[in-house]
Amino acid sequence: MSKKRRPPPNVSAEDIDRDLAEMRQSPITRPNLSFLRPSRLAEPTPNKTAPVVLISDDLAPTRAEPTASPTPVVLPVVKPSPAVLSPVASRPLHYCATAQDGHSPTEHLIYTTMWSLGRPEAPDGDAPRLVQMSQPELARRVGLTERNLRIAIIRLISKLAMEEVSGFTRDTKAPRVYRVFSEKEVVRRRREAGLLWAVRRKGVQFVEPTEDIKTPAISTPVVLPPSRTEAVPPPLAAALKELTPEISMAFVARLWREARQHVPDCTAEETAQLVREFVEPLRLSVKPEVILQKLLTDWGDLVSPARLIAWREARRRTREGLSRVAEENRQYWEAIAADPRASEADRDLARLLLKDL
Repeated sequence: MSKKRRPPPNVSAEDIDRDLAEMRQSPITRPNLSFLRPSRLAEPTPNKTAPVVLISDDLAPTRAEPTASPTPVVLPVVKPSPAVLSPVASRPLHYCATAQDGHSPTEHLIYTTMWSLGRPEAPDGDAPRLVQMSQPELARRVGLTERNLRIAIIRLISKLAMEEVSGFTRDTKAPRVYRVFSEKEVVRRRREAGLLWAVRRKGVQFVEPTEDIKTPAISTPVVLPPSRTEAVPPPLAAALKELTPEISMAFVARLWREARQHVPDCTAEETAQLVREFVEPLRLSVKPEVILQKLLTDWGDLVSPARLIAWREARRRTREGLSRVAEENRQYWEAIAADPRASEADRDLARLLLKDL
Protein backbone atom coordinates (compact mmCIF):
# COMPACT_ATOMS: atom_id res chain seq x y z
CA MET A 1 0.00 0.00 0.00
CA SER A 2 1.20 3.45 -0.80
CA LYS A 3 1.99 5.60 2.17
CA LYS A 4 -0.63 8.23 2.85
CA ARG A 5 0.78 11.70 2.44
CA ARG A 6 0.29 14.23 5.11
CA PRO A 7 -1.37 17.51 4.13
CA PRO A 8 1.06 20.42 3.83
CA PRO A 9 1.30 22.57 6.97
CA ASN A 10 -0.45 25.91 7.02
CA VAL A 11 2.12 28.70 6.77
CA SER A 12 1.01 32.15 7.78
CA ALA A 13 1.84 35.26 5.79
CA GLU A 14 3.85 36.62 8.71
CA ASP A 15 6.09 33.54 8.68
CA ILE A 16 6.70 33.97 4.95
CA ASP A 17 7.59 37.65 5.41
CA ARG A 18 9.97 36.87 8.24
CA ASP A 19 11.71 34.07 6.30
CA LEU A 20 12.11 36.29 3.24
CA ALA A 21 13.58 39.06 5.39
CA GLU A 22 16.07 36.65 6.93
CA MET A 23 17.12 35.41 3.49
CA ARG A 24 17.58 38.99 2.31
CA GLN A 25 19.86 39.90 5.20
CA SER A 26 21.87 36.68 5.36
CA PRO A 27 25.42 37.14 3.94
CA ILE A 28 25.16 33.60 2.56
CA THR A 29 21.88 33.78 0.64
CA ARG A 30 21.94 37.47 -0.35
CA PRO A 31 24.41 37.02 -3.27
CA ASN A 32 22.32 34.12 -4.56
CA LEU A 33 19.24 36.37 -4.82
CA SER A 34 20.94 39.04 -6.94
CA PHE A 35 19.30 37.72 -10.11
CA LEU A 36 15.84 38.81 -8.88
CA ARG A 37 14.39 41.98 -10.32
CA PRO A 38 11.64 44.15 -8.84
CA SER A 39 8.10 43.57 -10.02
CA ARG A 40 5.83 46.60 -9.81
CA LEU A 41 2.82 45.32 -11.74
CA ALA A 42 0.59 42.55 -10.55
CA GLU A 43 -1.52 40.73 -13.14
CA PRO A 44 -5.10 40.13 -11.96
CA THR A 45 -6.07 36.60 -11.04
CA PRO A 46 -9.87 36.22 -11.37
CA ASN A 47 -10.38 32.86 -9.66
CA LYS A 48 -7.83 33.10 -6.86
CA THR A 49 -8.04 34.90 -3.58
CA ALA A 50 -4.48 34.49 -2.33
CA PRO A 51 -2.54 37.75 -1.86
CA VAL A 52 0.25 38.67 -4.25
CA VAL A 53 3.86 38.74 -2.99
CA LEU A 54 6.19 41.20 -4.72
CA ILE A 55 9.92 41.72 -4.45
CA SER A 56 11.10 45.33 -4.17
CA ASP A 57 14.43 46.82 -5.20
CA ASP A 58 16.14 45.72 -2.00
CA LEU A 59 14.43 42.29 -1.97
CA ALA A 60 12.09 43.29 0.88
CA PRO A 61 8.73 41.49 0.62
CA THR A 62 5.70 43.70 -0.19
CA ARG A 63 2.16 42.38 0.11
CA ALA A 64 -0.91 43.49 -1.86
CA GLU A 65 -4.52 42.65 -1.25
CA PRO A 66 -6.30 40.66 -4.02
CA THR A 67 -8.28 42.68 -6.52
CA ALA A 68 -10.96 41.72 -9.02
CA SER A 69 -10.17 44.57 -11.39
CA PRO A 70 -9.51 43.36 -14.96
CA THR A 71 -6.75 45.93 -15.39
CA PRO A 72 -3.26 45.81 -13.85
CA VAL A 73 -2.89 47.63 -10.59
CA VAL A 74 0.30 49.58 -9.93
CA LEU A 75 1.52 48.79 -6.39
CA PRO A 76 3.97 51.06 -4.57
CA VAL A 77 7.28 49.58 -3.46
CA VAL A 78 7.50 49.90 0.31
CA LYS A 79 10.93 50.96 1.50
CA PRO A 80 12.08 49.82 4.97
CA SER A 81 11.67 52.48 7.61
CA PRO A 82 14.87 53.81 9.24
CA ALA A 83 13.27 53.11 12.62
CA VAL A 84 13.32 49.36 11.91
CA LEU A 85 16.69 48.39 13.37
CA SER A 86 16.73 44.76 12.31
CA PRO A 87 14.78 43.22 9.43
CA VAL A 88 15.50 39.74 10.83
CA ALA A 89 12.40 38.81 12.82
CA SER A 90 12.30 42.39 14.27
CA ARG A 91 15.26 41.64 16.50
CA PRO A 92 17.54 44.48 17.68
CA LEU A 93 20.96 44.91 16.19
CA HIS A 94 24.08 44.61 18.33
CA TYR A 95 27.28 46.46 17.53
CA CYS A 96 30.24 44.07 17.77
CA ALA A 97 32.91 46.08 19.54
CA THR A 98 34.91 42.99 20.56
CA ALA A 99 35.61 39.61 19.01
CA GLN A 100 33.44 37.91 21.62
CA ASP A 101 30.44 40.03 20.64
CA GLY A 102 30.29 38.10 17.36
CA HIS A 103 30.47 34.63 18.91
CA SER A 104 27.91 32.34 20.48
CA PRO A 105 28.92 30.80 23.83
CA THR A 106 29.92 27.54 22.12
CA GLU A 107 31.89 29.31 19.40
CA HIS A 108 33.78 31.41 21.94
CA LEU A 109 34.61 28.35 24.04
CA ILE A 110 36.11 26.68 20.94
CA TYR A 111 37.95 29.89 19.99
CA THR A 112 39.53 30.39 23.43
CA THR A 113 40.45 26.72 23.70
CA MET A 114 42.17 26.67 20.31
CA TRP A 115 43.91 29.97 21.11
CA SER A 116 45.27 28.59 24.39
CA LEU A 117 46.50 25.42 22.65
CA GLY A 118 48.06 27.23 19.69
CA ARG A 119 51.73 27.80 18.93
CA PRO A 120 52.56 31.50 18.31
CA GLU A 121 53.94 32.31 14.88
CA ALA A 122 55.92 35.26 16.28
CA PRO A 123 57.10 36.53 19.70
CA ASP A 124 54.43 39.24 19.64
CA GLY A 125 51.59 38.50 22.04
CA ASP A 126 48.97 39.31 19.39
CA ALA A 127 50.59 37.14 16.74
CA PRO A 128 48.39 34.41 15.19
CA ARG A 129 48.71 30.92 16.60
CA LEU A 130 48.82 27.61 14.74
CA VAL A 131 46.79 24.69 16.07
CA GLN A 132 47.13 21.13 14.77
CA MET A 133 44.82 18.71 16.55
CA SER A 134 42.47 15.97 15.47
CA GLN A 135 38.79 16.79 15.60
CA PRO A 136 37.96 13.93 18.01
CA GLU A 137 40.56 15.22 20.47
CA LEU A 138 39.40 18.84 20.14
CA ALA A 139 35.76 17.78 20.50
CA ARG A 140 36.66 15.93 23.70
CA ARG A 141 38.38 19.00 25.12
CA VAL A 142 35.42 21.32 24.57
CA GLY A 143 32.72 18.73 25.33
CA LEU A 144 31.02 18.67 21.90
CA THR A 145 30.27 16.07 19.29
CA GLU A 146 32.49 16.03 16.22
CA ARG A 147 29.61 17.10 13.99
CA ASN A 148 28.77 20.15 16.11
CA LEU A 149 32.46 20.98 16.37
CA ARG A 150 32.87 20.99 12.58
CA ILE A 151 29.84 23.25 12.18
CA ALA A 152 31.14 25.69 14.81
CA ILE A 153 34.62 25.81 13.22
CA ILE A 154 33.08 26.58 9.83
CA ARG A 155 31.16 29.46 11.42
CA LEU A 156 34.32 30.78 13.12
CA ILE A 157 36.15 30.71 9.78
CA SER A 158 33.30 32.61 8.11
CA LYS A 159 33.45 35.13 10.98
CA LEU A 160 37.18 35.68 10.29
CA ALA A 161 38.27 34.41 13.72
CA MET A 162 40.48 31.71 12.20
CA GLU A 163 41.44 30.12 8.90
CA GLU A 164 42.40 26.66 7.72
CA VAL A 165 46.07 26.48 6.75
CA SER A 166 46.24 22.87 5.58
CA GLY A 167 43.69 20.07 5.34
CA PHE A 168 43.72 16.51 6.55
CA THR A 169 46.53 14.42 5.01
CA ARG A 170 45.36 10.88 4.29
CA ASP A 171 48.84 9.44 3.70
CA THR A 172 50.35 10.54 7.00
CA LYS A 173 47.06 10.91 8.94
CA ALA A 174 48.14 14.43 9.88
CA PRO A 175 45.28 16.53 11.31
CA ARG A 176 44.19 19.87 9.91
CA VAL A 177 46.15 22.98 10.80
CA TYR A 178 44.28 26.15 11.75
CA ARG A 179 45.57 29.69 12.18
CA VAL A 180 43.76 31.38 15.09
CA PHE A 181 43.88 35.17 15.22
CA SER A 182 44.03 37.27 18.37
CA GLU A 183 40.91 39.10 19.49
CA LYS A 184 42.44 42.42 18.44
CA GLU A 185 43.20 41.08 14.97
CA VAL A 186 39.73 39.52 14.68
CA VAL A 187 38.10 42.91 15.34
CA ARG A 188 40.34 44.56 12.73
CA ARG A 189 39.59 41.92 10.09
CA ARG A 190 35.86 42.17 10.69
CA ARG A 191 35.86 45.94 10.45
CA GLU A 192 37.65 45.77 7.11
CA ALA A 193 35.06 43.23 5.88
CA GLY A 194 32.13 45.30 7.19
CA LEU A 195 31.09 42.73 9.81
CA LEU A 196 30.07 45.17 12.53
CA TRP A 197 26.42 44.40 13.30
CA ALA A 198 24.85 41.15 14.45
CA VAL A 199 21.54 39.72 15.59
CA ARG A 200 21.20 37.02 18.21
CA ARG A 201 18.87 34.39 16.88
CA LYS A 202 19.90 30.72 17.09
CA GLY A 203 23.44 31.94 17.70
CA VAL A 204 25.05 35.15 16.55
CA GLN A 205 24.61 36.13 12.89
CA PHE A 206 26.21 39.11 11.16
CA VAL A 207 23.82 41.27 9.11
CA GLU A 208 23.93 44.41 7.00
CA PRO A 209 21.95 47.19 8.71
CA THR A 210 20.23 50.08 6.99
CA GLU A 211 22.36 53.09 6.11
CA ASP A 212 20.49 55.30 8.57
CA ILE A 213 21.81 53.45 11.62
CA LYS A 214 24.75 55.35 13.09
CA THR A 215 24.89 54.14 16.70
CA PRO A 216 24.49 50.73 18.33
CA ALA A 217 20.94 49.67 18.99
CA ILE A 218 22.04 47.87 22.15
CA SER A 219 25.48 48.31 23.69
CA THR A 220 26.58 45.00 25.21
CA PRO A 221 30.23 44.19 25.94
CA VAL A 222 30.01 40.40 25.53
CA VAL A 223 27.82 37.70 24.06
CA LEU A 224 28.09 35.21 26.92
CA PRO A 225 25.44 35.54 29.62
CA PRO A 226 26.83 36.91 32.90
CA SER A 227 26.20 33.67 34.76
CA ARG A 228 28.11 31.66 32.14
CA THR A 229 30.97 34.15 32.04
CA GLU A 230 31.42 34.25 35.82
CA ALA A 231 30.65 30.60 36.54
CA VAL A 232 32.69 28.77 33.92
CA PRO A 233 35.90 30.45 32.73
CA PRO A 234 36.75 28.81 29.37
CA PRO A 235 40.34 27.86 30.37
CA LEU A 236 39.04 26.16 33.52
CA ALA A 237 36.36 24.26 31.61
CA ALA A 238 38.87 23.13 28.98
CA ALA A 239 41.39 21.99 31.60
CA LEU A 240 38.84 19.97 33.57
CA LYS A 241 37.37 18.46 30.39
CA GLU A 242 40.84 17.30 29.42
CA LEU A 243 41.38 15.81 32.86
CA THR A 244 37.94 14.20 33.22
CA PRO A 245 35.90 14.01 29.98
CA GLU A 246 32.82 12.87 31.93
CA ILE A 247 32.61 16.18 33.82
CA SER A 248 29.73 18.51 32.86
CA MET A 249 29.62 22.29 32.62
CA ALA A 250 27.20 22.40 35.56
CA PHE A 251 29.69 20.39 37.64
CA VAL A 252 32.54 22.76 36.72
CA ALA A 253 30.36 25.78 37.54
CA ARG A 254 29.60 24.32 40.96
CA LEU A 255 33.28 23.75 41.76
CA TRP A 256 34.19 27.26 40.62
CA ARG A 257 31.35 28.89 42.58
CA GLU A 258 32.16 27.07 45.83
CA ALA A 259 35.88 27.81 45.45
CA ARG A 260 35.17 31.54 45.05
CA GLN A 261 32.80 31.47 48.02
CA HIS A 262 35.49 30.02 50.30
CA VAL A 263 38.43 32.02 48.86
CA PRO A 264 37.32 35.03 46.77
CA ASP A 265 40.76 35.51 45.17
CA CYS A 266 41.00 31.89 44.02
CA THR A 267 41.96 31.73 40.34
CA ALA A 268 40.82 29.38 37.58
CA GLU A 269 44.36 28.00 37.28
CA GLU A 270 44.46 27.18 41.00
CA THR A 271 41.05 25.49 40.81
CA ALA A 272 42.13 23.34 37.88
CA GLN A 273 45.34 22.38 39.68
CA LEU A 274 43.45 21.41 42.83
CA VAL A 275 41.13 19.16 40.82
CA ARG A 276 44.12 17.69 38.95
CA GLU A 277 45.95 16.79 42.15
CA PHE A 278 42.79 15.20 43.55
CA VAL A 279 41.82 13.19 40.45
CA GLU A 280 45.20 11.96 39.17
CA PRO A 281 45.87 9.38 41.94
CA LEU A 282 42.36 7.91 41.50
CA ARG A 283 42.04 7.69 37.73
CA LEU A 284 43.57 4.23 37.32
CA SER A 285 41.63 2.46 40.06
CA VAL A 286 38.35 4.29 40.60
CA LYS A 287 35.38 4.71 38.27
CA PRO A 288 34.76 8.23 36.93
CA GLU A 289 31.37 8.62 38.60
CA VAL A 290 32.88 7.64 41.96
CA ILE A 291 35.71 10.15 41.48
CA LEU A 292 33.26 12.97 40.77
CA GLN A 293 31.09 12.07 43.75
CA LYS A 294 34.13 11.95 46.04
CA LEU A 295 35.33 15.27 44.63
CA LEU A 296 32.01 16.89 45.53
CA THR A 297 32.18 15.43 49.03
CA ASP A 298 35.74 16.61 49.76
CA TRP A 299 35.72 19.86 47.74
CA GLY A 300 34.72 22.05 50.70
CA ASP A 301 37.78 20.91 52.67
CA LEU A 302 40.09 21.27 49.66
CA VAL A 303 39.19 24.92 49.17
CA SER A 304 38.96 25.91 52.82
CA PRO A 305 40.95 29.11 53.50
CA ALA A 306 43.50 27.51 55.82
CA ARG A 307 44.16 24.55 53.52
CA LEU A 308 44.38 26.71 50.42
CA ILE A 309 46.88 29.05 52.07
CA ALA A 310 49.05 26.06 53.02
CA TRP A 311 48.70 24.69 49.48
CA ARG A 312 49.76 28.02 47.98
CA GLU A 313 52.79 28.16 50.27
CA ALA A 314 53.82 24.64 49.26
CA ARG A 315 53.50 25.56 45.58
CA ARG A 316 55.56 28.71 46.16
CA ARG A 317 58.36 26.70 47.75
CA THR A 318 58.22 24.20 44.89
CA ARG A 319 58.49 26.97 42.30
CA GLU A 320 61.41 28.53 44.16
CA GLY A 321 63.19 25.16 44.25
CA LEU A 322 62.62 24.65 40.52
CA SER A 323 63.88 28.16 39.85
CA ARG A 324 67.10 27.43 41.76
CA VAL A 325 67.62 24.21 39.82
CA ALA A 326 67.02 26.04 36.54
CA GLU A 327 69.48 28.79 37.50
CA GLU A 328 72.16 26.25 38.46
CA ASN A 329 71.59 24.47 35.17
CA ARG A 330 71.91 27.73 33.25
CA GLN A 331 75.16 28.62 35.02
CA TYR A 332 76.52 25.15 34.24
CA TRP A 333 75.95 25.51 30.49
CA GLU A 334 77.22 29.11 30.52
CA ALA A 335 80.45 27.81 32.00
CA ILE A 336 80.68 25.12 29.31
CA ALA A 337 80.07 27.68 26.56
CA ALA A 338 82.82 29.94 27.94
CA ASP A 339 85.32 27.17 28.72
CA PRO A 340 88.14 27.20 26.14
CA ARG A 341 89.12 23.67 27.17
CA ALA A 342 85.67 22.26 26.19
CA SER A 343 85.27 20.75 22.75
CA GLU A 344 83.64 22.72 19.97
CA ALA A 345 80.70 20.31 19.94
CA ASP A 346 80.09 20.85 23.67
CA ARG A 347 80.25 24.63 23.28
CA ASP A 348 77.81 24.52 20.35
CA LEU A 349 75.47 22.35 22.40
CA ALA A 350 75.71 24.73 25.36
CA ARG A 351 74.93 27.77 23.18
CA LEU A 352 71.98 25.95 21.68
CA LEU A 353 70.58 24.98 25.07
CA LEU A 354 71.06 28.44 26.53
CA LYS A 355 68.66 29.84 23.97
CA ASP A 356 65.83 27.86 25.58
CA LEU A 357 66.78 28.60 29.20
